Amino acid sequence: MSAGKSAQSVSRHTDAILDDLFDRQARSINPLVRKRLVHQFETRGANAGLFGPEFCGGDRTVVHHRRIKGWELHPSHFTGFDFVDVWLDE
Repeated sequence: MSAGKSAQSVSRHTDAILDDLFDRQARSINPLVRKRLVHQFETRGANAGLFGPEFCGGDRTVVHHRRIKGWELHPSHFTGFDFVDVWLDE
């Protein structure tokens, strides 16, 4: 979805056609129509280079030394990387 419609749009793109396909599939109750719309959505997004296959699985391992203070683990790879409150305790 476009950045204006979703805060989770990490690519910050704007595409009214993708937004329309997403909204139409969300409202559709026919599984076949919905499958066709999702396929169109995925094809358009992939061809535009907005997303691709995910190779990292879904697991996320974060390791840091005990001297690192102020670090907060966030549930996403894309948010929470503000290091203003992080410091090294020596």
